[in-house]
Amino acid sequence: MPSCLFVIQGLLFRRPAGEARAPGRYTSLERLIILEKRTPRKTIIGWTEYIELPEWEIQAVKAKVDTGARTSALHVESLRETKPGWVEFDVVLTTKGPRIRHRIHAEVVKWAKVRSSTGDYKRRCFVRTTIKMGPIVKEIEISLVSREKMLFRMLLGRKALEKDFVVDVSKRSLLGKPDKGQKRIDF
Repeated sequence: MPSCLFVIQGLLFRRPAGEARAPGRYTSLERLIILEKRTPRKTIIGWTEYIELPEWEIQAVKAKVDTGARTSALHVESLRETKPGWVEFDVVLTTKGPRIRHRIHAEVVKWAKVRSSTGDYKRRCFVRTTIKMGPIVKEIEISLVSREKMLFRMLLGRKALEKDFVVDVSKRSLLGKPDKGQKRIDF
């Protein structure tokens, strides 16, 4: 059957000769191809992943990916304001045996009321840092909070995931596990 070639948004298509369509009207397959070409590839991650916090020299934090949470949260201890607009806090690297802490000084992005999973509103400090998840490196905001009783000491919320990641809730650690001996938080 003879066919004709045509271009839609820079993509070449072949359609049977004589099959006319109004401008802007595409078949389902043509729409899928156009969408696929326009959509940037996203990294698939599991519901838990190890991330790095390179600015803070922490190589591995086991984080729960929480698409129900808007913001990310990190368990810290000894949070205190050192001078206007700056805080100091300890990131606890171990939970078994003697606690190893890593002292961080960071600039405050904001103080905001955040609703916890129990429905209570609490005022939290937000800081900005760089995270590395697999091949992706990006700057995110993290709220500093006591998550001592929680299974995961870090939550990754939607704002940290947007534009770069898709979550496969049936998998864990799709980006790999850290090497032994790294400064890691593994709860």
